[in-house]
Amino acid sequence: MASFTVKIPNELLEDLVDAMSLGTGWTEIILDDEGEEIPNPETKEQWAKRTLRDWIKNHYRKYKGDEAVDAVDPDAARQAAIEQAVQDTEELMVH
Repeated sequence: MASFTVKIPNELLEDLVDAMSLGTGWTEIILDDEGEEIPNPETKEQWAKRTLRDWIKNHYRKYKGDEAVDAVDPDAARQAAIEQAVQDTEELMVH
């Protein structure tokens, strides 16, 4: 599998992780299945990586679906393209 690397200066990493995680809904405390407050088991770093990976996957899937709009049967072609894009991105990882 190919690798896509983003280099971030060390002095910006903490602020970038804070911006990505806090700006997309991460909180230190979450509710468990019973509605009790617990510490979030997902760290800010894990959340930021997952959010970035999901953003890439979702935009790729939308792009592939948009490509199918000009097909003879746009709805069927769009759905097929999205399903293929989902398969294509299943193993996408951000390190």
